[in-house]
Amino acid sequence: MYYYIQRTVNNCAPPLLFDSRFESGNLQKAIRIDDYAYFLQLKCDLNTNGHVQWFFFQVKNMQGNHEYQFTLGNFTKPKSLFNNGMKVLVYSKKKKEKENIGWYRTGYNISYTKNKKCSNFKQTYLLDMSIVFTEDNDTCYIAYCYPYTYSDLQRDINILKMDNKLFNVLNHEIIGESINKNKIDLITITNNRINNENKKVIIITGRVHPCETNSSFMVKGFIEFMIGNTKEAQYIRDNYIVKIIPMLNPDGVISGNSRCSLTGYDLNRCWRLSEKKLIRYTPEIHTVIKMIEKTLENNSIEMFVDMHGHSRKFGTFLYGCSNDDNEDNRYKERIFPYIFSNYYKQYVYFNRCHFNIEKVKEGTGRVTMHKKYNVLKSYTMEASMCGSDLTSTKENE
Repeated sequence: MYYYIQRTVNNCAPPLLFDSRFESGNLQKAIRIDDYAYFLQLKCDLNTNGHVQWFFFQVKNMQGNHEYQFTLGNFTKPKSLFNNGMKVLVYSKKKKEKENIGWYRTGYNISYTKNKKCSNFKQTYLLDMSIVFTEDNDTCYIAYCYPYTYSDLQRDINILKMDNKLFNVLNHEIIGESINKNKIDLITITNNRINNENKKVIIITGRVHPCETNSSFMVKGFIEFMIGNTKEAQYIRDNYIVKIIPMLNPDGVISGNSRCSLTGYDLNRCWRLSEKKLIRYTPEIHTVIKMIEKTLENNSIEMFVDMHGHSRKFGTFLYGCSNDDNEDNRYKERIFPYIFSNYYKQYVYFNRCHFNIEKVKEGTGRVTMHKKYNVLKSYTMEASMCGSDLTSTKENE
C-alpha cells in the first residue's frame, strides 16, 4: 500500500461512482474514507516501477453543492505547479448542456506534498483537493490537463484530409506503427506548386510524453497556422517543407500513461539505442529516424522542434544545444528563440531558455538531431501546464 487509510464512513451520503475504462483514463482504485472524502490511487505507466503524473477519470452519483475531498496518491515527481496556484480540470455534462461550458479549472485547498506514510521503497507524493460539484447526479470528468486522445488526433487528421482547399498544400501518410499497431502519422505541409527540390525541411514532433497533452494542442495550433492565409504561413510553405509527427507515443496516450510507451521506455531517451533495440523496443522512434534519414537524401533539415509540456515551470521556453566552441553557431542557434520571445512577450521568456547538453539528455531527439544529423537549430519547446506568469490570470484563462 502507498498510504495508510483510516475509514470513518457513516453512509450519510450516496457513494460516488468512479470509472476510467476509456481512452487515456488511468484511475486504478478508489477508497471511500469518509462520507465526502476519497483516496484515489492511479495506475503507474505499464512496465515501469513508478511513473505517475497524469490523471483522468469519471465521477458520478454526486450531491450538488457539497464539498468533496480527494487525495490522489502515488505521484512520483517531488514538485508540481499545484503548489503554485494550478487547479484541476473538470468537465460536467450538465454544465455543457445548460451553459455550453466545457472543461474548466476548479478546486480548493489544493496541496501537493510528500507522502509521509509511504511504506514502499520509493517515495511518493499526494495531491489533496476539494471540489464542489454544482449539480446532483451529474457525470463529470476530472483531469490533470486538457485531454487530447489518439482518437482526437485521428478525427482532426480526417477533417484536414476532407478539405479540398488543402489539396496542393497538405499531405498525410502513415509512416509506421507502434508496438500495439497504432498509426504513426506524418503530416507534410508545403506549396507543391513550387519545386520542392531545393527547399529546406522543418520537422515538428509532439506528444512523446503522454501526460503532456498541451503539446498536442501546440501541434494542432501550428498546423492551423501553417495551412492559414497569413503572409508568414505562405512564405514558409513557398520556401520550406514542414514535416509534422503529431503523436510520437500513441500507445502511451491511449493507455493513460504519464511518460513511457507500452514497453516501459521513455521514448525521448532512446534515440541513440542500437537499431536492433529501436526496432524491438521503440519502433515509434525507429520509424521517425528512418523518415529523417530518408529526408536527408534529398533535402537538408533547417530546424527540428520537439514540443513538450512542463509540470514545474510557468510560461513557454526552449531548450537548445551547446555551441560554445563556435561563436558563430552559438548566436545562430539563439536567434529563433530570441525572436520568438520578443514576438510573444506575454508568454515566452528568453531568459528561461537553456542551451546546453546534460548527460541524461544525450538520448533525446533534440540532442540526437544536433549531434548525429548536424542540425544547428534543434530545440525542445516547453509550455507550462499552468500557463504564463508573464500575463494576468484573467488573460491566461
